[in-house]
Amino acid sequence: MIPLEAMLGLSILPASELSRLPRQDSLLGGACFSHLAASTETGDLPLLAVDMRLLTGEAAICEAWQSPGPLQSGRRGAIRYRESDTLLFGCLSLDETSADARPPLQITTEAAYQSIFELLEARGFSAVLRFWNYFPAINQECHDIERYRQFNIGRQDAF
Repeated sequence: MIPLEAMLGLSILPASELSRLPRQDSLLGGACFSHLAASTETGDLPLLAVDMRLLTGEAAICEAWQSPGPLQSGRRGAIRYRESDTLLFGCLSLDETSADARPPLQITTEAAYQSIFELLEARGFSAVLRFWNYFPAINQECHDIERYRQFNIGRQDAF
C-alpha cells in the first residue's frame, strides 16, 4: 500500500502567484480564498474560488494539491475533476435553488452530494478522503432553521 503522503501533496501560495504556477502533470486542483472571490479560470484544472473575508492586511491565498501523474481531467455536470489511478479531486460551485418547500440550501446540498456520489461511482472510486464545504452565513437562520442545519439535513438525505 502506498502511503498517503506519497500520493498527495499540498502547496500554499499567494493568489498573485497562481498564474505563475507551472502546469505540471502532478497538479490535481485547488482552492483560492479571497474577498471578493477572484477569478480562477484555469481551463480544465478544478480550481475553486472561495469568497471569504480575510483578516486586515492578509493577502488572498491558494491551496494547490499535487499527486504523481499521469493525471486526466474531466467534467461531469457542474463538477470539474482531475484524477490519477488512486485519487480523484473535484470541485463544484452551485447557486442555492428552491424547487419545493424545503430550504434552498438543503435542496442544493443534497443535489451537490448526489452529483459527487454519481461521479465517484462512474469513475470507479469507492472511498472519500475529504470533503470541503464552503457556504456563506453558516449560522444565520433562514426558512425558520439555521443554515448549518439545512446543510446537514441535505447532506444526510444524500447519504
